[in-house]
Amino acid sequence: MTARAFEFTNGEVDGLPLPASGRCEYRDTRNPALILRVSSGGTKSFCVGRKVDGRFLRVTLGTFKTAGDTIPRMTVERARLAVRKADGAIAGGENPNVEKKAKRQRGRTIAEVLAEYLRSNTKLKERTRSDYQKVLGEFCKDWLDKPLADVTREKIKARHQTHGKDRSEARANNAVRVLRALFFYAGVTPNPASNPKKKGKDGAFMFDDVRKRTRISSKEMPAWWSAVSTLSGKRSDSGASTAADLLRFLALTGLRAGEACGLEWRYVDVADGIIVIPDTKNRDPHTLPLGKLLAEIITRRSKAKEGPYVFGAKESPTLPYSYNTLRGWFDVVAAESGVRITAHDCRRTFASVAESLDISSYAVKRLLNHRTGRADVTDGYIVVDPERLRGAMQRIEDEVLRLAGAEVAP
Repeated sequence: MTARAFEFTNGEVDGLPLPASGRCEYRDTRNPALILRVSSGGTKSFCVGRKVDGRFLRVTLGTFKTAGDTIPRMTVERARLAVRKADGAIAGGENPNVEKKAKRQRGRTIAEVLAEYLRSNTKLKERTRSDYQKVLGEFCKDWLDKPLADVTREKIKARHQTHGKDRSEARANNAVRVLRALFFYAGVTPNPASNPKKKGKDGAFMFDDVRKRTRISSKEMPAWWSAVSTLSGKRSDSGASTAADLLRFLALTGLRAGEACGLEWRYVDVADGIIVIPDTKNRDPHTLPLGKLLAEIITRRSKAKEGPYVFGAKESPTLPYSYNTLRGWFDVVAAESGVRITAHDCRRTFASVAESLDISSYAVKRLLNHRTGRADVTDGYIVVDPERLRGAMQRIEDEVLRLAGAEVAP
């Protein structure tokens, strides 16, 4: 776009005609860095244009007039002063656009930035989006309508300690991580939630992340398995039968709760006893062969299927099994067996049983759909056919049944 040049005066600028479409530019002959942009919509605004490190930097200074204005908002004289100020900032290594954006963002509320962050991150899973909203609602519900600028490191640190003491250390840590991501996204510097583990003048304040180790022990397995197996007999409703199948399925596959609850029939090969989880936590599709008992469960359920899901919701088979409903059945089994666990404890149990059988670490990783570290060059050469994992799956299934005192399929 070639800019016409003339000496700016308020009268000359005010009298410039509007282009028929788009916009046109003019340069001030007294200060060629001062640019006037005129749009067909009736807006006339000043900006400064400079080359910085080989790239053209344009900084908006202010609006002269927009449609409906009767007097200038920014005069030519003020625009020339603003050019000198912007030039000084640029010469000092600053980018006024970055600072303006950060200032604008600091005035936005946490709720606004969170909503924009979630909209822009299209790859985030729905459960992750929900958890971000939930954890901030738990941690700082009273801050959500406050500007980012009002949330200081001192406030975050104090709330983190209180929330960890009164509620959950893990959730307090998670909330700080979400806040750190939001401040980074908004370009707020310094980030008040940054380096919460790094020792220094601001001090480390994050709680130590302790990985849960709970699982069904060998001593607990008989009681837990028996309570699961007798659910259908004690409760005649179809919900109990589905719950019993789902609980056994979790213990014998090591799947995450969401993966099992959302398993669709179109990803199940009943004849060959193979299931596929197309959308996993790490986004790597997971193909898993089934042991004999698992294959029996799948075959039986396929004969009575009512909807697209292997474990459909009781109230509507067209919907996946609800995680909240699943937790309720874990409570029922706990009351009967005295073994209180979660769905993820079933996954840890599966992994522990696999390890006890000396199944290779590569096979266990494949069964759990875990990625190896990027530095593991050897892993890149190993291709494990799903059928080769069937033997490992059957060994794990047999061992769980042995521990439970249940009959092992021949």
